[in-house]
Amino acid sequence: RKFIAASRFKQRMLYHTAARNIQARWRSHIQHQRFSTVVASILRIQCCYRGYAVRETVDQMNRHTTLIQSAWRGFYHWRQYLFDKMDVVFIQSMVRRRQTVAMYLKKKSAIIKIQCAFRCFLAVKKT
Repeated sequence: RKFIAASRFKQRMLYHTAARNIQARWRSHIQHQRFSTVVASILRIQCCYRGYAVRETVDQMNRHTTLIQSAWRGFYHWRQYLFDKMDVVFIQSMVRRRQTVAMYLKKKSAIIKIQCAFRCFLAVKKT
């Protein structure tokens, strides 16, 4: 009878050990699946954040580039405006000079005619 009891005890211990091993393997499998899911989720989140960070950096660089281009265009057109203004002022001064010279010559011609007429008048009066 002791032999049968020992045999049953060994059998139960074997079943118990086998059940414990199966449960341990099952829990390990489930934890491995959960861990894989968590790692995949973490990698996905990191990927999304890195993409967002790169897009933000590119947007910031584009804003800075636009600001630099705007400043350069403003400076360039301001300089062009000054050159154009200098050209206009130069042309205006040349036109005014020509008009002044023409008016001077006209007045000089008128003065010479008046002097000539006055000298003729004096010459006729003397005689």
